[in-house]
Order: sequence, then structure tokens, then C-alpha cells
Amino acid sequence: MTSLVARMLPTEFLQDLGVFMQTAAHTELAVWQCMMAAEGLDSDSAVEHRKFIEIKLNTKSFRSRVRESAKVLPEALRTPFLEICDKLDGMSEVRNLAAHGAFFRDEDKVGTLGAAHYFIRRIEGSKTIFEVQQSFRRDEVKDIISEADELLRSAVRLRSEIHLWRDGGGVLP
Repeated sequence: MTSLVARMLPTEFLQDLGVFMQTAAHTELAVWQCMMAAEGLDSDSAVEHRKFIEIKLNTKSFRSRVRESAKVLPEALRTPFLEICDKLDGMSEVRNLAAHGAFFRDEDKVGTLGAAHYFIRRIEGSKTIFEVQQSFRRDEVKDIISEADELLRSAVRLRSEIHLWRDGGGVLP
């Protein structure tokens, strides 16, 4: 039996959506692991590991703690780590839309999908709610996936470099 959503949306889009969501999830995992490595987590300590899990489960504290952990890194690692953090922050609305938006075929614009979703932003101290009123073409979705993939690759490389630094191997050029 084919699901209702599978009949409503193109198969390629559903596949792209899954790839994007997993890419975003793996990027957050790699950044979290960078934070733990930067702070020198004792991986044998269940208590210490649990504290890091609790940080990861709260988006606001996760983002601030990740940035705080960058302070212990040498400049050659700190700068790319903070750049990754900036890009991850910049990707948060796209990820939120991908996770929570209800996509539909935009009949007014052939070959595009619209999304039913709302965001809350703080503007001058007050919450403002706005509706997503944007259509997406497949090439735009592919570009978003490509950017997310490059961010993941950067985070994975940085994680290796932080481990190397922590293990006393120096900083890679």
C-alpha cells in the first residue's frame, strides 16, 4: 500500500528530504562530538557522558555550549569550528522547515513545492510569527543538500583534527 504522502509528493523530493534530514542530524552529531573532544570528555565516565547528552538535548544550551567549548581550541581549530557553528545556526530554519513543514505541490508554479509552516522570531524583544510563503524547485533543494553535505564534511574533518590535537599530535595545517 502506498502512503497518502507518497501519492501527494514526488518520490525524488521525499528521498531528498530524507537525505537532507540525515545530513543535518549527522552534522549536529559531529559538532557535538567536536565539543566533547575540545573539552576533553573522559569517554570512560558515564556521568560525564550523560552531562554532554543533556546538553545536546536542549538546542539553546547546545548552541551556546558548543561556542563556549571553542575557546579552549587553538586558533587554527577555533576559527573553522566557529565558522561551522555559524553555518549550522544559519541552517536551523531550513532544517526546522524540512522537519516540520507540510509540503504540497504548488499548483500556481509548475514543478515546485510549497510548504505549510510557521516560524517564530524574536524581533526587538517580542515574538513575531510568520508564515512560510515560499516555493521550492528541485534544483534549489539539491543546492541546499549540497551545502549541508559540505558542512557535514567540514565538521567530520574538524572532529578528526580536534582529536589529533587532543591526543598531542598537534594541529593539522
